[in-house]
Amino acid sequence: MTLNGWALSVDEAKLADWLTLYPNPVTDKLYLKINESPGKDLQVTILDLWGKVVRQGGAENVAGPVYQLDMSAVPCGMYMVKVSDGNREVIRKTIKQ
Repeated sequence: MTLNGWALSVDEAKLADWLTLYPNPVTDKLYLKINESPGKDLQVTILDLWGKVVRQGGAENVAGPVYQLDMSAVPCGMYMVKVSDGNREVIRKTIKQ
């Protein structure tokens, strides 16, 4: 399987499909859709492009597989969103407007 021109193993492909972020770019609320139930409590870390932790903690479950993250206090810019459930860890890029 390939993603953006990179060859992925089956495990990497499953991780790529495990998490969806929207809207992107985000203004205040970022939603995380988990395509399989998380193994444990969901932990979310927002990092700037230099790797500095901007926000860390859990995300609020709003409906089924959808979690909400308040981004209103995060300054505008590009960020990496690291999501972990104890079994998996996925990093996605997002833009805060």
